[in-house]
Amino acid sequence: MIPLFQEWSAFLRAHHVTQKPVISFTQWLNRHNTPMRYYHTAHGHIVMVMGEFEPVRELCEEPLVVEGALFTHDVVYDSQRKDSEERSALWMSDCFTKLGIPHTYCDSVGHLIVDASTQHRGVLGDVDRNIFISCDLAILGRPWEEYEVYMNNVAREYAWVDTTYGAG
Repeated sequence: MIPLFQEWSAFLRAHHVTQKPVISFTQWLNRHNTPMRYYHTAHGHIVMVMGEFEPVRELCEEPLVVEGALFTHDVVYDSQRKDSEERSALWMSDCFTKLGIPHTYCDSVGHLIVDASTQHRGVLGDVDRNIFISCDLAILGRPWEEYEVYMNNVAREYAWVDTTYGAG
């Protein structure tokens, strides 16, 4: 937990926020620890995404926007709903504006979360969007053992889905 808290605190300091890092982090972490999350967790998915992001951060046009989107894109996650990204963007905007982060920044992060997450399709020339998607979907290129754990955990998150169609 300490490395994630340190990353969260550094992220907030980059926005000149010095107040309430523990409170906002705890709220963020609690959201990622809700029941029925097996893959989309802070210590699973978010750690991996942030690890993928760090080496390519300098390639971003707006690295703080991409970082904010990666931190918060799955803060609201419900496999039975189709609006988790929109709800995550709303949570992010509410949390960040309460910390004094400008609305214009929140709008940019929210736009990236919703557009990139709902389509998972890169756009020629949109470096930030493409990096966001690459980091978010990096598990698909991991070694089989890691991918298999991902696959099983996502299956647990979607256990409510009727799978009588068979394997494959």
